[in-house]
Amino acid sequence: MKFFGTDGIRGVVGNEISPKTAFLIGYAVAKIFGRTGKNGHIIVGKDTRMSGDVLVSALSSGICFAGMDVLQVGVLPSAAISFLTKKYAGIAGVMVTGSHNGPECNGFMIFDCQGFKIGEEAEREIEKFLRDEIEPKSSHFGQIFIEQRGRFDYLEFLKNAAYFDLSGLCVSLDLCHGAACGVADKAFETNGAKVILHNEASDGEQVNVKCGPQDISRFCGAVVRTGADVGFSFDADADRIVAVDEKGKVVDGDKILFLFATFLAEETRLLKNTVVGTILSSISLEHALAERGIFLVRSCVGEQKIVSELERNGFVIGGEKAGKLILRDYLPSADGILVALFVAKIMQVKDKKLSELVDAVKDLPQEQKNFIMDKNKKIRLESDPQFLSLLDRILQNEKKVRIVARASGTEDVFRVLVESNSANRTKRVMRKIEQFVLNFS
Repeated sequence: MKFFGTDGIRGVVGNEISPKTAFLIGYAVAKIFGRTGKNGHIIVGKDTRMSGDVLVSALSSGICFAGMDVLQVGVLPSAAISFLTKKYAGIAGVMVTGSHNGPECNGFMIFDCQGFKIGEEAEREIEKFLRDEIEPKSSHFGQIFIEQRGRFDYLEFLKNAAYFDLSGLCVSLDLCHGAACGVADKAFETNGAKVILHNEASDGEQVNVKCGPQDISRFCGAVVRTGADVGFSFDADADRIVAVDEKGKVVDGDKILFLFATFLAEETRLLKNTVVGTILSSISLEHALAERGIFLVRSCVGEQKIVSELERNGFVIGGEKAGKLILRDYLPSADGILVALFVAKIMQVKDKKLSELVDAVKDLPQEQKNFIMDKNKKIRLESDPQFLSLLDRILQNEKKVRIVARASGTEDVFRVLVESNSANRTKRVMRKIEQFVLNFS
């Protein structure tokens, strides 16, 4: 597909993303999800980016032009839009966000009436409106309403879902200048935790700039300096989370998934003793789970793929190494704040430091590289026979090596990950792949 990537539509505002794009998306979502002919409304939220107001206005205009009403809930995490779409009986929900990308980017995450990210069939229908520029027509118009209770209702959901006395726990939060501001801190304070805030100003020009999961080194140092028991870093829409233990060491999505899996298994609440990861989940995670009788099912990369696997088999938890975790019993989408609350709760219940709880998942020598290239080139490389042959030869000749090479679904890059139990072997394999990729035309 031309517009949709792994997780919605995303791009640089003024290039791939424009008010016209937003208008057509709004119109398309209203037409596609309002086919029953009944009057309905669509929930619209945003992160803190400066372009958010313009895009929300254009998106809302498109929805209204198609005859549907809009409930604007303002700046909230994307998980809140998933939750509120179902709670407020919306026919759909749209989150205007550039996620973990820089402030120059923005985009659209679209949810169905149950709070699920829309599937490929709906994406293709929306793309038809964008690609063919179907002429919008209207016989009646919707209205825009401002819903003031969205933040309160989402905080109430978090309280009911993960309430636990966190008194005595000191939590450091990197709010990334994004949608977690005024939400994550209140959620932890409600549960009694002492909270230390970083990057807490709601600033759309600084979102994801030298902060958040993409640039976490400063926050790691801050967690140690402030003496916090644990730190949590959120991206702009707070669906992604990376934790930092009391030693200042990063605890990624794989380790958080291990933490949940082992805790739920001990309480006999882990269905079929199985969790869902992705092709990027580490070998170390798989081994650590297997030693405890827990199975890891790997899906393709992307929240939709994980959720599909969870729904198909009834599994209760899945996640990505990058920090998106889905707790199926609570929400059908990733919620970094909810996950952070549960991590803190598990620490309290087990009366252990985070480093102790995830120590079994060892950090194997791993190297990742992103090669910048346009969409057509990265797709050609992914299926190039010579490239695939090279990967096969490497896997035959090198022992205990794992390679993941794929075209990114969200950026103009080709991603390569190499993992093994030897740093020299990992570097050697990456050099071979890099040489081919850089000479590919």
